[in-house]
Amino acid sequence: MQVYDIQVYFRSLFEALAAVHKHRIIHRDIKPTNFLYDIDRQRGVLVDFGLAEDQAIVRKSKIQSSRAYNQETPSGYPKDDSRPSKRANRAGTRGFRAPEVLLKCTAQTTKIDVWSAGVILLTILAQRFPFFHSADDVDAMVEIATIFGRQRMKHCAVLHGSMFECTLNTVGEKGHPLAHIVQWSTSVMRPELEDDLDPAVKEAVSFLEQILELDPRRRLSARAALAHPFLAEDPYDTQGDEVDVL
Repeated sequence: MQVYDIQVYFRSLFEALAAVHKHRIIHRDIKPTNFLYDIDRQRGVLVDFGLAEDQAIVRKSKIQSSRAYNQETPSGYPKDDSRPSKRANRAGTRGFRAPEVLLKCTAQTTKIDVWSAGVILLTILAQRFPFFHSADDVDAMVEIATIFGRQRMKHCAVLHGSMFECTLNTVGEKGHPLAHIVQWSTSVMRPELEDDLDPAVKEAVSFLEQILELDPRRRLSARAALAHPFLAEDPYDTQGDEVDVL
């Protein structure tokens, strides 16, 4: 896909998400096969609402779950916690589920759909499908941690009343910039070419950083995503030009 094609695709996807989220509906299963995109008409249709939820019902469930689980409110959770495990909706397709879903957060919002859209964008920019291919939730967390690092993953876990510990050598303390992930996935990055990305691709990566954000409070909403320069109307006027991802 050329950069212009990516812009049009995601503008259409986020228009669909904004329309759904306006009614406080969480789709829960955003992935390429659930967004039927017509290349000729440059329009897509969001389908398969079999896992969709009303966010108001999710919030009510959160309150009930919190009352049952947090009889006492500790400052953390001990490793030998004897209380029953937290219960939360973990529905979705593996590889596209947001960190708060993997961490069994009961306060899930429409932002989980934005994360899934971010995974689609990362997949396209990195030219790897599937990008995340974990067998279970633990492996999924390790895959995400490999990119974002231990520090940010620990902070993310604390946001949802959980803990994250990892001693794998492949998971660094600070992780890697998404720009490097894109370069490493598509070519052999040399030190002197560390910042050698096309300006349009840099804008795409900047957008990716804001929708593939671990903290759902800082993650862009679908409406805010449409206002990002990357999804603005023809910001680079690249239609017809041979501007590829790299």
